[in-house]
Amino acid sequence: MTNTKREKLIGCVPHQEDIANKIVGRDAYIERLKNGETVVFGEPGNSMDPIIKHRQKCVYAPVGDPGLLERGQVVFCKVGPFHYTHMIKQIRHESGEWMFLICRRDGRENGWTPLSNVYGKVIEVLPTSVTQKQIEVILRDYNAHLPQAVANVSEKPATLLKHGKAQKSMGRSRNK
Repeated sequence: MTNTKREKLIGCVPHQEDIANKIVGRDAYIERLKNGETVVFGEPGNSMDPIIKHRQKCVYAPVGDPGLLERGQVVFCKVGPFHYTHMIKQIRHESGEWMFLICRRDGRENGWTPLSNVYGKVIEVLPTSVTQKQIEVILRDYNAHLPQAVANVSEKPATLLKHGKAQKSMGRSRNK
């Protein structure tokens, strides 16, 4: 359908910059985290199993203060050109910049990334049976008091605590 036919049908033509500036998918979550919002989404892959299963929904809180991050926490970040929901293995401060070594649950390293590429941290792993309505309630509760929620994200939620041993274990467990 040409623009002139479209104009006659709906009375307007969408601006190209509006279409080009629409943010979707992972980029939308990154923008929302940068703006201080809590988000829920599931990443593909089994690299964090059994803590987080393939596409299992997690609640991510924004990160801005390196003091809120510690070794063993699961974060959503970018290492090189790739995005991961993986663990912090090491933290260092060099040349005035906080750097984080990101790894899978089994300890395989992805590489070092600066604080500016750590977008959010997992504050809750949701059950696989969670519904969209439940997610909306969770987000409403977290985002209702944003300044307070961002200040309190250093507290470890009960959902992650029950996986504490798996989270701290960087090596593979072997059955003998």
